[in-house]
Parts: sequence; C-alpha cells; structure tokens
Amino acid sequence: MKNYGIVRSAEQPPELEVTASMVFVASNILPYEYAEDEKHINRGFEYTLIGYTKDEYIKLLSEQNTELKTELLDTQGALCEVYEAVLGGE
Repeated sequence: MKNYGIVRSAEQPPELEVTASMVFVASNILPYEYAEDEKHINRGFEYTLIGYTKDEYIKLLSEQNTELKTELLDTQGALCEVYEAVLGGE
C-alpha cells in the first residue's frame, strides 16, 4: 500500500480505479479553488489517494468481508434474543 496523501487534480477522480497492476482508491473528494492572481482562479478537486497492488486490495476486501460476516452474525444473534424476549413476554 502506498498512501499518496492529499492530491489535487483538475478533474474529479473516480473513487476506484483499477489498472493492470494497481488499484487506486480516492476518498474525501472535495472541490477546491485558489487564485494565482486577481485574474486567474484555478478550480479542481482535492482528495486522499491510496494505491494498492491487486494482491493487497484482494486481501483488504477479504478482511473487510470477514468483518462484515462477523458483524452480521452478531446482529442476527441479537435479533434472535430480542425476538425470544418479546415472545417470552406474551
């Protein structure tokens, strides 16, 4: 992973860009403008850019998927407890 930090561009970047060997993730995309002088105002976008190799990105997605599965199971368990408590109260 390589964190490029805050990047500025004249064009709005895609949130996800996949190349032959890399995956680039742009986040916190905000418009910006600054004046070079009284006559010239530059406009563009400022964003955080992180680059991953494809293997790194696949691993990241796999880890996030595992976390989501765990959270889903925890939520299902909690819903079952609530359901049983409601039915038990009747």
